[in-house]
Amino acid sequence: AVLLDPAAIVQPTLLVRGAWDTVCDEADGQWWLSALGSGVKQSQTLSRGTHLMHLESGRESLYAACNRFLLESRT
Repeated sequence: AVLLDPAAIVQPTLLVRGAWDTVCDEADGQWWLSALGSGVKQSQTLSRGTHLMHLESGRESLYAACNRFLLESRT
């Protein structure tokens, strides 16, 4: 059973992953990005981040990337 159809996601989407993420690799991210139904989609890999970037000391770069995307994709 499919839990989520990425093509059904049509909102602007930012995919952020850490360069040191051992849970989701670059191929996983590229698959998700290509499968999304959104016309506005970006991918960004943050250096020195893992799968738990939001809990790490460098989380400010995650917040900055998200804020930048939100400001740029406003309609």
